[in-house]
Amino acid sequence: MKVIKYLLLLMVPAAMVGMLFVFIVASSSTEIRTYTENEYFTYYAFTDEDIRNAPRISGNYAFEYVPGDGYAPSNAIIFNDTSDATSLKTYLTTLGYEQQKRKQGEEEVWKKRTEIEGATFYIWVNKDAKQVYLTKVFHN
Repeated sequence: MKVIKYLLLLMVPAAMVGMLFVFIVASSSTEIRTYTENEYFTYYAFTDEDIRNAPRISGNYAFEYVPGDGYAPSNAIIFNDTSDATSLKTYLTTLGYEQQKRKQGEEEVWKKRTEIEGATFYIWVNKDAKQVYLTKVFHN
């Protein structure tokens, strides 16, 4: 009976390590991941802290993780049913980011003055679709 008990005690951690290994291998794929805050493990494994702490400007939102196969990785929060990004701009300002004069297409570019190679934030508002994207691109 003791042998079975010890085998079970060894098998549970081994199974957990095995599942974690499979998740890590799968997560290093080059696929874009879209997920919600309710997907607890994915949310905490893939969501950058600055994106995680961004104000929720809509009750309808999702997250996107792009691993960056050949380009800089990025993390985004996509808000639906809104076109007001004022709170996001205030949030970026409190983090020390400044809106740049240049734009990338229709996206506003936000950078820290003190960081040349640091992360860059982009805010894109699609008024027709009532969507707001807050994206953080990692350069280092």
